[in-house]
Amino acid sequence: MTNAREAMAKRVLPEGNDSFPVLDVTGVMREAIKLPSKNWKLMTSVTLLLLLPYSILALLHSVIAGPLIEVVEDSKDDSRVQKDFRVLIGVEVSFFVIFCFISLFGISAAIGSSALTYLGKNVTLKELLLIIPVTWKRLMITALFVTLLTVAYVFLILLVIGAFALVTTTGASVALRAIVGFPATLFYLYMAAVFMLGLVISVVEEDCYGIKALGKARDLIRGSKIQGFCITLLLELLTGPISFLFILITFDDDLEFMAQMAFVSVAAVVFCIARLFALVVYTVFYCGCKKSHGEEVHVELGSGYRLVPNNCLS
Repeated sequence: MTNAREAMAKRVLPEGNDSFPVLDVTGVMREAIKLPSKNWKLMTSVTLLLLLPYSILALLHSVIAGPLIEVVEDSKDDSRVQKDFRVLIGVEVSFFVIFCFISLFGISAAIGSSALTYLGKNVTLKELLLIIPVTWKRLMITALFVTLLTVAYVFLILLVIGAFALVTTTGASVALRAIVGFPATLFYLYMAAVFMLGLVISVVEEDCYGIKALGKARDLIRGSKIQGFCITLLLELLTGPISFLFILITFDDDLEFMAQMAFVSVAAVVFCIARLFALVVYTVFYCGCKKSHGEEVHVELGSGYRLVPNNCLS
């Protein structure tokens, strides 16, 4: 199996690379919307591949964690609440870890399929699945650095806001929170664009992950910072409410069982499609940034084998 995985991973070079335009925000969105039609079988398979585990995980969470949440909320026995609460925390941590692993798998599959499709490579789902174990390891390392940097940034902003709160009055503290929080949020949207480019680079470029991938993403987005900011803002406005709704429905214990199962299933479908679209957008944006820097757009998915393209898609 290891040889097969390595055999599927090698540099994939596009044909007719000069034909890729330097895209603005609307151009990136338009290309991302059109992309599934270029290899609809692969993109549909990837969507279903992402939807199945997310749906199963959400349904299992409703079945297992839902009753525990209800018991913790309704119980009046403090000792029983403490015991059930510890069990609930253990269950939630387990689900969170599984969710992270599924998410990394989904990100790797979505970016890999999007990049290959954008470059005109008619790859099958079987070929993609052989590639994912190679790219998944690089993606996990980069995602870890992204998480650490995000936590550090949030901690720093909260520390600054807390320091202002200690030396100012209540009214002034509220105003200073807005003054600090608003630009901090805007700057994080730019950082998020860099982070997402770093994740794309980790998947499509061999031996470039972690801090190296994030550094390359920072260099790559130069000249396209406004585009990256606007793309991230638009995607957050689109996917943010969907993600919040998905979490809210998953944790809602007031619905009847069958109604909750139906709502969770629908929410999982919408959530997966929204996340997949966001990853396609960032992959297209990555290709546009490469082109704007005069660099060759290619995909390196490992070593040992050269994928031979079929008909180049228009």
